[in-house]
Amino acid sequence: GVSMRRNALLVIPAVILFAGCGLGGDPTVQSKPEGSAADSFTVIASGDLLPHNTVIERAKANGRGGSYDFSPMLAEVKPLIQSADLAICHIEVPFGPPEGPFAGYPSFSAPPDLARQAKELGYRTCSTASNHTLDTDAKGYFQTRRTLDVLDQAGLAHHGSARSAEEAQTID
Repeated sequence: GVSMRRNALLVIPAVILFAGCGLGGDPTVQSKPEGSAADSFTVIASGDLLPHNTVIERAKANGRGGSYDFSPMLAEVKPLIQSADLAICHIEVPFGPPEGPFAGYPSFSAPPDLARQAKELGYRTCSTASNHTLDTDAKGYFQTRRTLDVLDQAGLAHHGSARSAEEAQTID
């Protein structure tokens, strides 16, 4: 209903679709006819996955056994995300430890369940550099390492923040 749509908009405020981008290639190589799948590539990039307290509370109410379920809030955008050849999200906030605590503004700490659900939604990679990258958890620890570990465990590639200077120089 309206409440679900509003919550989905809080989690993914913008989805941009670029369709039909031509792929470069060697002009001497025979290509498939114009308009074939080889002539296009679809990219979807969305804005912030940014769960505020009300969104975290809704995900907790949707979850079972202590898990947090964001999928009902994301259901309306799932077909669009899954239709892309490449779907990119922006993880605006760091992930907290599995047991929490989780928090919204001003110092965010999102449930790690969100990373797995973003992968299930169809995202392949996420940007992680934001003004909240260095938010701290309840104990005052930076959460960057945990955030990247959570994304790795979910099978989501990530770019923008790094665990070390060496990792920051790595190009995938």
